[in-house]
Amino acid sequence: MPAALLKLGTFIFQDMEAPNAIFLHSKERTASHSLGDGSYSVDMLGTETESVDFSGVFLGPTVSSRASELDALRVLATPQWLVWSSNALLVLIRNVSLTYLSDQWMKYSVSCIVVPTVDRSGVTIDPMAESTAAQIGDIASLMIGSGQTLVAANAVSMSTLIDRNFDVAPVQDLTTTASLIDKISSAYVSNEGNYQVQVEASASDRQAMIDLFIGFVSKIGAQACLGLAQKRLEEIVIRAIKVNSQ
Repeated sequence: MPAALLKLGTFIFQDMEAPNAIFLHSKERTASHSLGDGSYSVDMLGTETESVDFSGVFLGPTVSSRASELDALRVLATPQWLVWSSNALLVLIRNVSLTYLSDQWMKYSVSCIVVPTVDRSGVTIDPMAESTAAQIGDIASLMIGSGQTLVAANAVSMSTLIDRNFDVAPVQDLTTTASLIDKISSAYVSNEGNYQVQVEASASDRQAMIDLFIGFVSKIGAQACLGLAQKRLEEIVIRAIKVNSQ
């Protein structure tokens, strides 16, 4: 998932910090019973605790502070939302491993246990059911990360659609949010041509090569922010429209 942006609690994996893949592990718990006639039965007891693993690298002069910030979440020992694309899981961080390679390069790996999001009545809890303010804050952060701005009119319309205190989604708020989605989509398309990097520095100029690489990574990170912001907004619109059919 090179173009995906990952968020763990308050920690956003920026640019090339985002992992190439996220690995989900789970299995079904079973109980076998031998019967008197020689046959047996198998009971399905539900999914056993899932785990999530991913790894990547921290780059640039802030690798130490970024690594410390990530490990601080593990020390908290409290459930955190792991969010990427349109997916979200509530997890406990089981392990954070850090491998120091240089002042500007550090490998990380994270292993998490998924916290069940089902209450005692068996009703599944919506993993995206953050507060209205939190959802708007997430999207605003993503837009800032891509060089875009969330204006007040957009925030008001988003708030109305997220709250869903209506029988029919207001056309004006749907239109305003759809216009924002179009704006983000256009920015994404226009930035696609910026991935080619011309390396003019000599291969022996190590610092210049690092600067060029980090600049290229920043462009990819901006695209990831745009893509994730668009998906979050589209989900808000879809959920608001669904109210009409309920």
